[in-house]
Amino acid sequence: MEALKIIASALKKSMYQSTADWVFEQQVMPHINAVAKHISSQYLALNITKILDKACKLGDVFTRHGRYKQAMDLYGQALAEYKKALGLDHPDTLSTVKNMASIFHKQGRYQKALKWY
Repeated sequence: MEALKIIASALKKSMYQSTADWVFEQQVMPHINAVAKHISSQYLALNITKILDKACKLGDVFTRHGRYKQAMDLYGQALAEYKKALGLDHPDTLSTVKNMASIFHKQGRYQKALKWY
């Protein structure tokens, strides 16, 4: 949990970043991969929204770097827990749904994206 906090605190939330931010993310990608690999559904099931927010932040980084499968894995796990903890209509739940739809759109899977938007 400590590694997730450290990595997430170093990352920006915005999907729009400077070149320096992108380079930094590339440099710490091995650490992001390691943390993401060890995030389990049990860990996310603690229903601590701060943990879910941090997992989504890692998903944002994967999305920015074109690593859509890894992003979808994190978003999918977070979405399931957001639904349980906060409900379907909560802004954090809806934001995660939008992030997933955005990935489908970037992949050219427009019909699937429309279902998620």
